[in-house]
Amino acid sequence: MSGSAGANVDGDRATTRRSDADGQPVSDLPVSSVFTAAETGRLTLNTPLFTTALVRLDRSRRCSSRPPKPKGVVMKSSLIALAVAVAVVGVVSVASAPSRSAAAPAAKQSCTFATLPRSTPAGQQSLYGHISSLTRRGNRYVLRFDPAWLLSGVTASRAALEDTGSADVPNDTYTRDETHKLLTYLVPASAHVTVLTHATCSTRTTVAKLASSTTPRRRFWISVRIDTVRSIDEQYHP
Repeated sequence: MSGSAGANVDGDRATTRRSDADGQPVSDLPVSSVFTAAETGRLTLNTPLFTTALVRLDRSRRCSSRPPKPKGVVMKSSLIALAVAVAVVGVVSVASAPSRSAAAPAAKQSCTFATLPRSTPAGQQSLYGHISSLTRRGNRYVLRFDPAWLLSGVTASRAALEDTGSADVPNDTYTRDETHKLLTYLVPASAHVTVLTHATCSTRTTVAKLASSTTPRRRFWISVRIDTVRSIDEQYHP
């Protein structure tokens, strides 16, 4: 690579400028030396070294003269962004509120604590006990029912005392199931049936589902007319 050296400039502050074969600067003189050279007339205005220094000075001047963004404008932009975010959250909340409010009454209506036994019209009776079996026969079911007495108050405490020797009756209820002799009833497939869900919710179901899931530990009220069951309701027992 060939190179050329520039002339000495201004005595002891003189520096040497080198350029490559294409005339591109390799190293620059200090800006102070450039101004000194210009003032003494030893370096012409079209010299690449002087031109480069002027470009750098012009860039510095333009960057420093650019006015900074006022603090109030920055704060105002931040507040606008925050307000937009809050508005979006509010719209989403309002949009989802109807679905939540509509779902809450539906859930409340589907979960009711039934007061049992049901009131029965003349000619029907209510029996309490256990379902030993519920079997489909043709278009109806056959129920084998173990009746019992669900007692409360003084009747419960006296019965418990006679049966167990203690009058202590938890939750003021006592079940007396003396013989475990079964009664047979017919159950239409369309009979009204409720079972307990979530411990205390009386939930409507079908005879078919009850037949496939019932166990002797569960207790029911049945409404009977002659030999046919009109309704079956599971009784809550703590």
